[in-house]
Amino acid sequence: MYRKELTEEILNKFIMDNIIYVEYAEGGAMGNTGGLIIYIIENDDSVHYETNVYNNAELYKKARLKIERQSNGLFNRNHKYPIIFDYHYGGFGNHTFLNINFNIGRTEDSLLFKKGNDSFEVRSSNKGVFEHIVGSIKQKANEKFIKDINTQLVALGINKIESLSEWMERKADELEASFKALNDDSDFLIEKNDNKLKKLNDMIDKHDPMGLIKIINIKDQYQSEAEIIISQLKENQTIEDVQAIVYQEFKTIYGSKLAGSKNKYFELARDIQRWIIN
Repeated sequence: MYRKELTEEILNKFIMDNIIYVEYAEGGAMGNTGGLIIYIIENDDSVHYETNVYNNAELYKKARLKIERQSNGLFNRNHKYPIIFDYHYGGFGNHTFLNINFNIGRTEDSLLFKKGNDSFEVRSSNKGVFEHIVGSIKQKANEKFIKDINTQLVALGINKIESLSEWMERKADELEASFKALNDDSDFLIEKNDNKLKKLNDMIDKHDPMGLIKIINIKDQYQSEAEIIISQLKENQTIEDVQAIVYQEFKTIYGSKLAGSKNKYFELARDIQRWIIN
């Protein structure tokens, strides 16, 4: 990856479809104040261009306009230009735009833009912006998930589930009740330490019972479920015992219709039970 200074001549030559990530900060924003970052693919490599409103206000304004008019949301008001970028608020006056034609993954501190066998790493200007993007991607994916499920339910003649915010609020209350109901017996094999919790979380991610990983390609979608399940695991449990625990948790979180049948969780339960006894 190469880092270069953005100029008007370079900007005018950009092929918009090759731009994978844009980030700009308003004057007075936290982090990269007044800065503008563009990642673009050139000669099968990603090139990182930068400018700043304080150094070149006209270039900063022109670059913003080129990106915003081809993004979704409020920026593209007249819909004259084709949509290339998905907008995500980066927090504290920072704004980001991700190319919709790439699959988005992540590492610990960077985004991965994937298409075919190619993968390009992008680093936001700071950790806060990165975390806001990840949170925004999850939120949009969850909204899409609810919308898709509602479409299927309506087709089946079933009433829609509530909005995501209302649904999450209701499920949070149910989760709290579930935590209070957990048994604190000393013979629990697995305590909620970070390493064991991560192992269980990875297993659930691998099976992806609700299809969340497949939708947004970001791990750790089942953290809350893993925390409750791990507290109920014991060394002498059978596969059927574990299956009942896992199924009950997903039924509590997502409801019976979305959770599906108990048989759906057999392979996940089998892997967990083997992990317990080994």
